[in-house]
Amino acid sequence: MPGRLDMKKLLMGSTVRAAHIHRYSSIPILLKESVAEHSFYVAIYTQVLCDYLKVAGDNRRVAIEAALLHDIEECLTGDFLRSFKKSGGELEKQIKKAAETCAFKVIGEMFNHSDVVPTFFWGGAKGNHTEGRIVQMADFLSVVSYLSKESALGNRYAQQMMSTELMVYLNTFRNALFSDFQDILDEVEGIIRE
Repeated sequence: MPGRLDMKKLLMGSTVRAAHIHRYSSIPILLKESVAEHSFYVAIYTQVLCDYLKVAGDNRRVAIEAALLHDIEECLTGDFLRSFKKSGGELEKQIKKAAETCAFKVIGEMFNHSDVVPTFFWGGAKGNHTEGRIVQMADFLSVVSYLSKESALGNRYAQQMMSTELMVYLNTFRNALFSDFQDILDEVEGIIRE
């Protein structure tokens, strides 16, 4: 029999903050995007990528659930800049540790500490297995989509990010782990360079 569901924590707890935590806090933006919106798009893109790669059944379910939870820690931490998250060394380790602590706290609140499976989905979203790579690619596509919209609206900061940081980000995917996505990356590079 499942544990007692705490509706107050579920409906008014930390996860509700995802709708109010804005991403891209390091640059002036025209359209605010919340962590919840971003997670929605990552889940949608994950579904599409699963179809594209013919990933089905439990693997598809795992990928979509991982997409929904991939940034759950941001309910407490806000949106860390990628340059900090991927800085290497001690700072990156401390950020990962803090993110994990916060993710487990939010997941524990949501699932009443009775279900450890969702913590797998959070960590799995960052893994080097098929589902993790799909979520990481979907996350990247969400960033491309958002910055493309900002750029089209004339946001010079977004345009600069697309030609610099986003190209670096794209090139991190051009390795053997993401070989299934090379044709997608070629198309995305064209979008970034427009």
